[in-house]
Amino acid sequence: MQIGPVNISKKGWIAAGVLGTAMVTTPMSCRTNGPGEISVVYDTFGGTLDRTHGEGAFLVIPFIQSNIRYDATTQVVKETVKSQTKDNITIETDVVVEWELNRDAIGKIHREIVGSSTHTDKSSNEADDLHNYISNPRNLAFYTKTIRSRLRNTLGDVVKQYTAEDANDNRDNLTNALRKGFTPPGATEHVPSLSEQVNNELVTIKDVFVRNVHLPSNLEDAMKKRAEALVEQQTAANKIQVEKNNALAELQKGIAAANKVREEAAGKADAISKIGDALRKNPEMIEYMRAEAQKLAGERGGLIITNGSQTPNILIQPGKK
Repeated sequence: MQIGPVNISKKGWIAAGVLGTAMVTTPMSCRTNGPGEISVVYDTFGGTLDRTHGEGAFLVIPFIQSNIRYDATTQVVKETVKSQTKDNITIETDVVVEWELNRDAIGKIHREIVGSSTHTDKSSNEADDLHNYISNPRNLAFYTKTIRSRLRNTLGDVVKQYTAEDANDNRDNLTNALRKGFTPPGATEHVPSLSEQVNNELVTIKDVFVRNVHLPSNLEDAMKKRAEALVEQQTAANKIQVEKNNALAELQKGIAAANKVREEAAGKADAISKIGDALRKNPEMIEYMRAEAQKLAGERGGLIITNGSQTPNILIQPGKK
């Protein structure tokens, strides 16, 4: 039996070529995700597929499907955000955001938010700064599209409730507002937290906090000088207080000494009064004392002078040698 020539169309040759190429390049269809990586598969004909791949190796159709990786580990980003205070001063606030993509939502994230885009402004200094914290371009695109603007808007709403100096002194309040939300004074509407503002089905804000507040240099200098002046004033006030305390201690010491002298004088006066009473009640004692005084005066060559009454007023006038 003789078989005639087989006619193959142009499309058939193309299909055969694609199939042959696929067979030859089969080893290249193996893809591998590293630790913490989740990937979606983009199909040239079907777009982003629903299934995702976790850590490890898997196969894709070469030339038709491509593997797009996301980092599903916790991302830590430090942003420096400029905001205007209540007294119209622009300050810079260092904020740290810890966030993590939800693994089960990677496909939806890629289809609805990131797509084929990465950071749209790679020439900016801010983009360069973010690349220091987010190495995966898809994660970076997600952060800039969903978290960054909400972070800046919320922080701006909080900072404008404070003067520049108060903002610098109330970093914990700024952090609490980002974590829990806040209600501005006189307002009824609550400003939600950063976590409440993002889609929690897609991403989890694990933490956010204010690390530092940078004031304009001229304001910092003024605050520093004022602080130094306050320290000097306090030092002078402490010195005056010490001097007052020392003077009060000396005064109290003098009062105590005076009271002691007064008590001693009162005791002596009381003793003299008791002696006088005893002598008045015992006239013979007066005569005895006169005799003794006369005897003593004679020994010393003096005179006895009395007032002639029954009182113990006796004076010995020393004689002249």
